[in-house]
Amino acid sequence: MQLLCSEITLRRGLDRWKRQLVAVLRDGHSLLTTLNEGVLRRVGVPKRKAKEVMNDVEDLRRGAWAQPEPPREEVPMPTVAELGSKVRQGWHHVLKDDVLRSYASMCRSAVPQDLAWRWFEQLRTQLPWQDLCDERYQGEGKHIPRRTIFTVFNGCNCVYKYSGVAVKPTIEPDFVAEIRKYCVGISGLTTQPNCCNINLYRDGHDSVGWHTDDEELFEGGYKDITILSLSLGATRTFEVKKQPGPSAKGKSHKGPAEASFEVRHGDICTMEGMFQRFLGGIGL
Repeated sequence: MQLLCSEITLRRGLDRWKRQLVAVLRDGHSLLTTLNEGVLRRVGVPKRKAKEVMNDVEDLRRGAWAQPEPPREEVPMPTVAELGSKVRQGWHHVLKDDVLRSYASMCRSAVPQDLAWRWFEQLRTQLPWQDLCDERYQGEGKHIPRRTIFTVFNGCNCVYKYSGVAVKPTIEPDFVAEIRKYCVGISGLTTQPNCCNINLYRDGHDSVGWHTDDEELFEGGYKDITILSLSLGATRTFEVKKQPGPSAKGKSHKGPAEASFEVRHGDICTMEGMFQRFLGGIGL
């Protein structure tokens, strides 16, 4: 496997980063399990070349395990459905794709109704909501069909950027911190997230189109991440479908959903692992 690593390094013109890569990839197993686009870019490999290398690595993984991502037997990753079941009954998988290392867990009525409605009113009335305009709507002079806010820990200046939109950070209010801690606790996770993107859908016409949460800020396009999503208010349908392959470039927003499930008042849903291999949307 070390020979395969060297072959990729030379074939993709990565000689100048060979020393750094050898320090990271000590054997063939780490090539298959540890290497990702982020590792390559941290040692100086340009983004485009890093993606090319990872295409080769995915081919090697398919040869070893018949799938493009490491199986959980090789790189453990307990899901929230598994962890949360130790804290509260009701957690279950609504999407489980071992081949793509992609999972979604759900806990119905995770938040008591009275508490959920209190949080809903606090969020609706006490946050400085932003009306944004992305690339799709800029030419029409319209705002995106939802209101948004991005809360962060005190001292963080990260800007959430996607699809031509830049959402400036807002320091997390105490009641948002209360919501965050509750959701993390009931999910069985031990690490607290340090930011939260909150969308306000004002009516049944507000929506978010087909998208992935693969922004550089979260590194979800090339490594395992976990997103917790709490739904408050009216019931909406969350739809998902796999991203098409490179040969279907430009067609990712076309075609029907492959799966869908309702998110109701007080439900917590997750997107885990390499879930960004899927597209998701609400109100499509």
